[in-house]
Amino acid sequence: MLLYDKNEAQEREERQTKQMQEVKSVYEQQNRKLSEFMDFVKRYFPYVEKLMPTIKFLRETLNFGDAVIRKLCTFKDVSIRGELYSCEFNQHFKADGAVCSLKQNTEGKIDLNIDGVSHASWFRRKKKTSLGKYWECRQRNKNQGY
Repeated sequence: MLLYDKNEAQEREERQTKQMQEVKSVYEQQNRKLSEFMDFVKRYFPYVEKLMPTIKFLRETLNFGDAVIRKLCTFKDVSIRGELYSCEFNQHFKADGAVCSLKQNTEGKIDLNIDGVSHASWFRRKKKTSLGKYWECRQRNKNQGY
């Protein structure tokens, strides 16, 4: 009985080892194919790698949809409506008909431009405008005795 259990355990271990080797072989083969594909993409579309951080920013920070991101990645202008979130100001700003585009800066990095300026400048301009409106409103209320 004990000898039978040892043989059975050894056979089970050999089967598991063989299965692990098969899985590893399939993984390595798929990994090789992916590496070859990535090399191909990098060779014929070198800007794709530069686009990846920008795509992540557009998707995760500004919540742009896939269709808008795909159009921007063709380096075409895209008109958008809605609100854009600024991490710098922790605030949403209206973007009614704002024109977005991707441009390569002097360092070779691809940046988002909104209405012809960098997204950071656009958000700062929006913040400055909203603060100006706030102070105008406050001054009016002060003059009216509120």
